[in-house]
Amino acid sequence: MIGERLKIATAVLHRNVEQILLSDKILSGTLTLADYRFLVQTLYTFHARYEDAVMEFASLLVGEECLTGRRKKVWLEQDAERLGIDPEPAKKADLNPASATGWLYVMEGATLGGQVIERHLNTNAVIAATGASRYYRGYGTETGRYWKAFRETIDNLPLNEEDCENVIGGANAAYARLIELGKELKPTASA
Repeated sequence: MIGERLKIATAVLHRNVEQILLSDKILSGTLTLADYRFLVQTLYTFHARYEDAVMEFASLLVGEECLTGRRKKVWLEQDAERLGIDPEPAKKADLNPASATGWLYVMEGATLGGQVIERHLNTNAVIAATGASRYYRGYGTETGRYWKAFRETIDNLPLNEEDCENVIGGANAAYARLIELGKELKPTASA
C-alpha cells in the first residue's frame, strides 16, 4: 500500500520540516509571535503557490470527490490576514497526477498533525490572542475521518511501480520545498 511506503520514504524529510517549522518551540511553549508569523507565512506561501496545481493534478488520479472540502489555502489566508501577512501569488508547479498525489499526502498529513499543534498554540497566550490558528483546526472533529478516507483512497489506487515512485517523489519534493521556503523566509532574529 502506497500510504505506508510514503510514511517510510518521507520520514527523514518529515522530521526536517518539523525542525524548520519550529516544532520544538511549539511543543515547549516558547514560540514567540515573530516565530508564529514565520510559521504561518511559510505554510501560507507553500499553499498559496502550490495548492491549486496540486488539487488540479491530484484530482485526475484520486478523483474530485476525494478532494471535496480539502483546500487549506483559505484557512491560511484568514490566519495571514490576522497576522498582517501579505497575499502570495500562485506559481506554476511541474506536476503530474501521481506526483501531485504525493504533494497532497504532505498537505493532508499536516492537517492531522495540526490537531496536536493547535492544542499547544491555545496554551500560548500571545499566539492564542491573535485568533490566527484556523489552519491548525483543520477539519475539527472530522480530521481523523478525513485522514482515514484519504489514506483509504490512495491505498486503493491502481498504481504501478512507476506511479508509486512518482507519488513518493512528489511527497519528498513537497517536503523539500517546505524546507526551502522555511530557510528562505526564516527571520534572522526572533522578537
